[in-house]
Amino acid sequence: MMKANPNLAEQEQVLHQTRLDFMSTGADPDSPGLIDRYLDQAITLADILQQSGKRFQQEALLFSVFNDLLNAIADPLRPRVFRTNCLDRLYRPLVSLNHFYGSHPRGKASLRKLHWEMQLVSHYFSP
Repeated sequence: MMKANPNLAEQEQVLHQTRLDFMSTGADPDSPGLIDRYLDQAITLADILQQSGKRFQQEALLFSVFNDLLNAIADPLRPRVFRTNCLDRLYRPLVSLNHFYGSHPRGKASLRKLHWEMQLVSHYFSP
């Protein structure tokens, strides 16, 4: 049985709390620092997952972060500045996914779909 990486478990807990703060509308939603902390924690965890050979979890995490940002952009109950900051930072999980997929054919199709979703959301829900 493979021993769990303590850094991995610790990072997962930190990301969980940061994501809760990001999802909460009462936790300083106008602060771009909140979005940056969430993205920094997620990308750090994605790197740890990659180093641990957990590519499926890495991919799922990056997709989840991308979708969290899309949902925040499309949420009319969020302040305009928060939605704009999310839109401005949407490239970060896309860059990580681009590195993740490299030249994989399925990855290129997935990336095209994500770019399409990003264009759709930015067009219809532009803050």
